Amino acid sequence: DALRIAKRNRKRTIELKDSLHRQLFKINRDIQNIDWGTEIRPYLDQSRTHIKERIEEEGSILGRLGNHLELAKGVQREELIHLQETIQECQSQHRKLHSNLMGFNEKFLDAQTRAFRTPRISSLAHLETDILMRMLDASMKDLGAAAQEITSCLNQPKVKKIFDPLMLISFIDNADAEMDDEGEDQSTELVAIDDSMDRFDQQMIRDMTTYLEALIKTKGQTELSAVIQQAEVDQLASEEILCLIYLVMQWYGDTTQTKGLRLEKQGKLPQNKHVSGDNLSISGAES
Repeated sequence: DALRIAKRNRKRTIELKDSLHRQLFKINRDIQNIDWGTEIRPYLDQSRTHIKERIEEEGSILGRLGNHLELAKGVQREELIHLQETIQECQSQHRKLHSNLMGFNEKFLDAQTRAFRTPRISSLAHLETDILMRMLDASMKDLGAAAQEITSCLNQPKVKKIFDPLMLISFIDNADAEMDDEGEDQSTELVAIDDSMDRFDQQMIRDMTTYLEALIKTKGQTELSAVIQQAEVDQLASEEILCLIYLVMQWYGDTTQTKGLRLEKQGKLPQNKHVSGDNLSISGAES
């Protein structure tokens, strides 16, 4: 139960960190339509409460784990070590979220500062210098004579708003956020995170790395599409298949992690429920 709770808390922390990135993107894009009191502050309060509760809960668990580890042996000891590593990863995610929260107010103020720019040059009359100041200097008689002209200046022509693509993007962002909340149990959701491998625990990464290396060693040369197909045949979980895909993409993007393999683009991936885009051929360096 403790392991399951730790993984759930870790996932929730990552979701809050992703949500923070989306909020910051909205602020930088159109701060004038952001309400701090109703949109930003409740989220920040919720995130701070989450971090505080998780640190207290996980600190208590780690304290008790130390005593049990000294007495445990065999399989039980391995399970306790796995739990300890998972909680430590959770704490790492909490620290990242807390760091982002600490700098959020400053980023919001910076966005506000950028929003207040010098008024643009306009062919219309300036309300303060061209109209108001002259009205204060004029007599009632002169104001009455110029009433129609003054009224026409105060009632500037209204320009109908045209379609704004930014509003459409904002609408799509909100719809995606609602879908994420409804499908919380779906493991293949797309999220924007700093490190793509952060969503997987270390044990799964090690297991999937071993699986992938064994598959490549057996076949000699394969493709990402074939890896996905074989994983489905082996009845791997959706999250494990997604981890395999992330590993291949990581190896392709970082040659220091290819471990003597050669990865190249090779057409497009067949339609599947896990990923879309370019297919990759995978072979040994000597192939």
